[in-house]
Amino acid sequence: METSLMTPIYLLNGWGMNQHVLTPLQQALKLPEQQLLCMRDYIAKDLAHSLQHLRARIPAQSIVIGWSLGGMLALQLALSHPLRAVITLGSNRQFIAQPDWPEAMPLATFRAFSSSLLSQPERTLHHFLRLCTQGDRALRQLGTQWIDTHLTIQDLQVGLDYLAQINNATPLRAARPLQLHFYATQDALVPLSSMQSLKQHYPHHTYHSVPASHAMVYSHAQTLAASITQWIHQHAL
Repeated sequence: METSLMTPIYLLNGWGMNQHVLTPLQQALKLPEQQLLCMRDYIAKDLAHSLQHLRARIPAQSIVIGWSLGGMLALQLALSHPLRAVITLGSNRQFIAQPDWPEAMPLATFRAFSSSLLSQPERTLHHFLRLCTQGDRALRQLGTQWIDTHLTIQDLQVGLDYLAQINNATPLRAARPLQLHFYATQDALVPLSSMQSLKQHYPHHTYHSVPASHAMVYSHAQTLAASITQWIHQHAL
């Protein structure tokens, strides 16, 4: 999709997934395939180099829509790259709970997952899919097509490092770029309570909840696309 001002829109995928999980949203927004970037397109030796890759791929003054880790990276990108808007889908301020941000994954749970990835990678990835699709058994069967087999265990570990490192308090405090944030009511990875905390701390942004699992980008692609399109045109982006 191109807006009335011809603003380019880019999609950033989440941890461990290939393009198929975001294809329904990409198609609903009528975006060309090259504007959907997966983890394999941005993973690098560290977060700084990943952001450098994204700055090279995404033109200034674009709208960036990111799912999960992709949304967290989109907010980080906004700190060093001028964007028109950032739209996140199931992305927390911080992925791991901290004393000042308890509405996130417990550190012990995250460490157990990271350790399991090294010792039992295939089993761990399928466990991750179950968490992504929790509450939607039919979606879970489709989810087996979403794992990106081009990613190495090292790539996946680096991605977990990003999730552990990122704290998006600074870009969330900013008034620009404009921000729209979606959260899923049945999300097993990013608690819905995080949306309430974000609304309290950062009331100048727009927030919506979707009756879905973390994989709302697949199951509710049409609903998300309609809401995103309406918001973009409302703000003349």
